[in-house]
Amino acid sequence: MSDYRDLNVFHKAHQMSKLANEIARSIRSSDYRYLKNQLLRSAHSVPSNIVEGSGQESPRKFANYLRISRNSANETEYHCFAAHDFGLIPEAKFIEITGLIEEVRRMLEALIAYLKKKSE
Repeated sequence: MSDYRDLNVFHKAHQMSKLANEIARSIRSSDYRYLKNQLLRSAHSVPSNIVEGSGQESPRKFANYLRISRNSANETEYHCFAAHDFGLIPEAKFIEITGLIEEVRRMLEALIAYLKKKSE
């Protein structure tokens, strides 16, 4: 389909994933190991599904992977929200990551809409 390295949404999702990794590493309490793991898994799923989807043979199949990526972004946002509520993420980091997540989601939606038109 296309080279993921040419997609701005991939680079933004990778940036978000790196920030999520930084945030997860800062969670020290073993009581929240499950939350840390879920945050890492969902955050890394966002760019991973963009990469995997970019290798699909049709715009429709690529769009399906982008929807999975969007859902993982939603999940990542929730894990950040929970971690923030539990006092595990400072306000500034919470605002930074949720802003990135929102930007990634908008970019994914735009690419999904483009691929939908392309496949009609």
